[in-house]
Amino acid sequence: MIDKFFVWLGQSKGWKWFANNIIAKVNFRFLGYPTLDSDELFKIVDIINNQKDSAIYAFASSDDKSLASILIRWITGETKHSHAGLILPGNDREIKALHMKGDGVHHEHLLKVLEESDRFTVVKIDLSKESHLIAKNRIQEILDKKDQIVYDFAQMLSTDEKLYCSELVYKVVGNLLPEEKLILKYILGREAFDPEAVLELGRIIYPTLS
Repeated sequence: MIDKFFVWLGQSKGWKWFANNIIAKVNFRFLGYPTLDSDELFKIVDIINNQKDSAIYAFASSDDKSLASILIRWITGETKHSHAGLILPGNDREIKALHMKGDGVHHEHLLKVLEESDRFTVVKIDLSKESHLIAKNRIQEILDKKDQIVYDFAQMLSTDEKLYCSELVYKVVGNLLPEEKLILKYILGREAFDPEAVLELGRIIYPTLS
C-alpha cells in the first residue's frame, strides 16, 4: 500500500511542482562552492583522450549540501553519489556533459558540472565497436530530442520521453552490457537505477589512485 502511494505521489502534478521549485533549488551551501582547481578538468580531458579503444564515459557526482542530493542519498541508502550523466569528449580538448536536471536535458561544458560537485567520479564503459556505434546513435537521439524530454520525477524505468539522471545513462548502455553490471534497486515501489550503480558499469578512471 505504501509503495503504491509513493508511485502515485511521484506522478502527481503537486509533487512535480514541489520537486522542481523547492527541492531542486534549495542548497545549504551559504558561502558558495569551493574554488575548483582548473587542472582537474584538464586532467580528466587528458585521461579520456589517452584511452584508445571504443568506450562510453559516464560520471557520478554529488553536490553534498543541496536538498536534492541529501534526499536522493537518503532514499537510495547511498552515501557518496546523488547525480549521474554522460561525458562527451570532442575535438581539441573540448568536453561536454549530457545529463538530466529538473528542468530537462542539459548539454553543457563539463566544467559547469565540476564546479557544482563535491565528489566527481568518471567511469569508462568498454563496448564492442558495434555496441559503441549503437550507444553513440542513442546519444545523438537524445540530443536531437532534448527539448522534448522532461525529467522523470516519478523515477520509473519506463519511457524514453521522461528520464531521470542515472536513467539517461541506463538508456544509452543498459542492454549493451552483461546483466550482472546493471544493478537495479527496488525503491519506493519501483525498480530504479541509482547514481551509485553507474560505478559498476565499467572501470573508474578518475579520480586515479596515487
